[in-house]
Amino acid sequence: MMRSACGVAVVLVVSACASQPEPRVRTETVTVEVPVYRKATPPAWMLEPVVTPDDVGQIFVAPNAPDAVLGVTRDGLAQFYLLLDSSVSRLQAWRAWAATDSTEGEEP
Repeated sequence: MMRSACGVAVVLVVSACASQPEPRVRTETVTVEVPVYRKATPPAWMLEPVVTPDDVGQIFVAPNAPDAVLGVTRDGLAQFYLLLDSSVSRLQAWRAWAATDSTEGEEP
């Protein structure tokens, strides 16, 4: 009697495992609107070279040159200061432009 009860129990367990329904799979595509970062385009004048190579002459000269003052000529010193000042003003313009959300920038 015990054997038949165990056999019936085993048959019931095996049949219960075999009769489970297939899992249902549901695939659905959902569109989620998410803001995407867009890199701002700087004004065109900020992308141009600070000074074109044609605008700059020879700034530095040999210290033993007759018209040298601390390794530069007076004209070269003026060009150096112009280059330095325009580079600093361009850097300040980039920083001011980056601090705003605007795509516009005023030319100094």
